[in-house]
Amino acid sequence: MTATLPTPPAPRVEVLDRTDSEAYLTTRALLDFGVDSAGWNPGNLTQVRESASALRTLLDPQEIERPLGHGLLAYDHGKATFRVMDPTTGAFGEPMTMTRTALRQMASRVLPGRGLSFVEALRKMDDAGRKLAEINWTKFLQKQTDAALVRTIKLPGEPLRSVRAVLSQRYAIVDNLDVLDALMNNPDAAQLPVISVKITDDAMRVRLALDPSLLPEEALRIGNEMNRAGGFLAKSSEIYAKLLEGPIAMLEVWNSEVGKAAVNARIGTFKLACLNGMTGWGGDNSSWRWFHSGGAGSSDRISNGIGEALTTARVIGAGMVEAQKAAANVAIDDAFALLERWADKSLTKDQLARTQEAMLHPTSGPRNSLGSVVEGLTLAAQSESDLLAQRDMEAFAGSFLRKGFAAASDGFIRNQREEIEIPEA
Repeated sequence: MTATLPTPPAPRVEVLDRTDSEAYLTTRALLDFGVDSAGWNPGNLTQVRESASALRTLLDPQEIERPLGHGLLAYDHGKATFRVMDPTTGAFGEPMTMTRTALRQMASRVLPGRGLSFVEALRKMDDAGRKLAEINWTKFLQKQTDAALVRTIKLPGEPLRSVRAVLSQRYAIVDNLDVLDALMNNPDAAQLPVISVKITDDAMRVRLALDPSLLPEEALRIGNEMNRAGGFLAKSSEIYAKLLEGPIAMLEVWNSEVGKAAVNARIGTFKLACLNGMTGWGGDNSSWRWFHSGGAGSSDRISNGIGEALTTARVIGAGMVEAQKAAANVAIDDAFALLERWADKSLTKDQLARTQEAMLHPTSGPRNSLGSVVEGLTLAAQSESDLLAQRDMEAFAGSFLRKGFAAASDGFIRNQREEIEIPEA
């Protein structure tokens, strides 16, 4: 049977509707593609790099380095806009809309504590309140004499450019393409299947399966039965059966172009049946971080670091897969109560409620088991619109799994089977 390999997914840009109560621009994922629960059709880093490069061209990023005192913030139909003055003419340029991150970053640099809440309350009152809010912004902006780095993009369908970040001039830029280049420059990472890639205003997340045999090209080479009519592996194939057995080990690579996170890698697991991901099982030993120090050697520094991470990831990842499977056999007298006790300040009330509902989903394993809590957390995390909030929930699931096994070995929660072997992190 001749199989046709998948073509690179096209970049997709989508802008969410903005409610009247929001002064900032909100976007859904700028670039979002990956495997589907109906089958297994992973991408590769070449496809990701091509799509991310096309997205960059589409968004036309530009940087402005100027003291914020040369800027003017105003509200146009309730939406914050920022204009920069030309120092030679004194004239202000075209207004630019603000993303949520950019508005908060500007407020933290310019306004006093809780100042953003104050000016937003004024803005929402009436026309007089809006003018007072603008006066407050102007007063505090004029005090800013140090240069700032203002990062902007042009979202398709939007008439104005958008400020996406307001950073220190000392901030060293390591863009998403720099990180993708670093991954492709590492021979080990370059051959791994890409489970998914998501790029938002705030962050990029690339999920790599740690088993190269899951790539379509490798599946063809080793002779697994394929059915590419729909672009997916046949459900009778050995690889598909392997995927449905349970979670597979993965490495997540993150970056933020707007100062929200350093470049970092995390070991985790991924489940095809529900598209859930989880990180955090190995504690501090399962994550790596590279700060935005920039310079000509930044790509090599990240590439070498990724190589070291992959060596560790294959060991810890295998243990994490076994732990996630074994969690279904660890019973908890009251899983809801234990989740509430251990969640403490790690989850919001909404996240906790969604997790408890997700724990009852058929894909979440036996009721009142450690597995049901972990699977409920990762399933509930998929509802997070903020990619970084989703990351934090998934990391909490991994730490909950580790803590649960430690408690089970101490007799704190019951084992359904005494002979259960508790994997080590």
